[in-house]
Amino acid sequence: MQKIKNILKMILYFILGFLVFSGIVALVEFIFLNILSDMVPNYIDLFVRDVPKSLKVYCIVSLVVFVLNVLYNLISIKILNDKLNRVKREGDRYEK
Repeated sequence: MQKIKNILKMILYFILGFLVFSGIVALVEFIFLNILSDMVPNYIDLFVRDVPKSLKVYCIVSLVVFVLNVLYNLISIKILNDKLNRVKREGDRYEK
């Protein structure tokens, strides 16, 4: 049950992150189009048009972040386990 809950939480974070990412990308494009051209673009149209491109980029970025997070956790666990084993070995000498 806990694994299903964690998976659903990750999916929710992915969807919310994608919506925020797409919104920011569309907002930047909207601002640049207003500054650099005379036309007045529609923000919703830009958002809908950029969804496929944003999805590809967001999937790649989120996958890289996920892999880096997993690697960081594995390295941290290894370092902490080494320290724990060292403390256990040294603790045997000082215990009464």
